[in-house]
Amino acid sequence: TALIDFFQSKGVPISLLEKGGLALPGSRPGEYRDRFRGRVIFPIFSLTGRVVAFGGRTVIDAEPKYLNSPETPLYSKGKLLYGLNFTKDAIRQEGTVILVEGYTDFSSLYQAGILNVVASLGTALTPWQVGQAMRFASRLVVNYDGDSAGRTAAARAVPLGFEKGLNIDVLVLPDDLDPDAFLRKHGRDKYLALMKKTVPGLDFLVDALTAGVRMDIPEERGKIARAVVREIEKVPDPVARSEYLRRASAKLGVGE
Repeated sequence: TALIDFFQSKGVPISLLEKGGLALPGSRPGEYRDRFRGRVIFPIFSLTGRVVAFGGRTVIDAEPKYLNSPETPLYSKGKLLYGLNFTKDAIRQEGTVILVEGYTDFSSLYQAGILNVVASLGTALTPWQVGQAMRFASRLVVNYDGDSAGRTAAARAVPLGFEKGLNIDVLVLPDDLDPDAFLRKHGRDKYLALMKKTVPGLDFLVDALTAGVRMDIPEERGKIARAVVREIEKVPDPVARSEYLRRASAKLGVGE
C-alpha cells in the first residue's frame, strides 16, 4: 500500500485513486491495495508527452506478467500508440512506422537506434490507432510476436490498413520470437536485414486464410476467395482495389 499511503498523506481520496486505476479494493470491506505492487513501471504517455497511464511487469512471478492501467477518464487504450510522443519525428522522416505489441519490444528497438516504432499495447489494433499512425507515415509494418497469437493479430490488422488506404506490410520473426527477444539474440543488423523482406499485407492475409484449407476443393477455394474479396472491397482507392484484386486472383488461382 506504499502508493496509497503516499497519496493519502497528501489528502487525495481513495475513490480518486481507484478511478485513476492506481488502487484496487482488497478482500475486506473498505480495504484497498496498490494495483501495481511488485512491478517494474513503464509510464504510458499521450501524444503530447503527458503520463496518462502505466504498465507494470511483475518482478515476483505474479499473474499477469504484464499489467496495464484500466480504462479511465484519462486513458483509453484503443486511442493511444505507445511511444509515439518520442518517435513521431523519426516516423515522419522514414515514411514508415513499425508496429510492435509491447513496451519491451518498443524499448529494445528504440535502444538499438531503430526509432520509427510504436506499440499497440495489446494485440487488437483499432481503426483509431491506424488513423493516428497515418498522420505521420503512409506505410505500416506490423511486427507482432512470431507465435500463432501474434500472427493471428497481424492478420486482423491488415484489413484495418486496407480500410484506411494505408500501405501495410507484415514482418514475422523466425522461431516464434518477439522483437525484444530477436534483437537480444541476433542484434540490430539482422533485424534491419529482415525489415527488407517484409510480406505485403495482402499476401500475408491470403496465407493466413488459406492455412490448413483444402484449396483443391472448389467450394473451399470459393469460400476463401469471397473472404479475400470482402477485405479488398474496403480499399477506398479504386485503382489500388483493382490491383489488389488482380494480385489476389493470381495468388488464389481464380479469375478476376
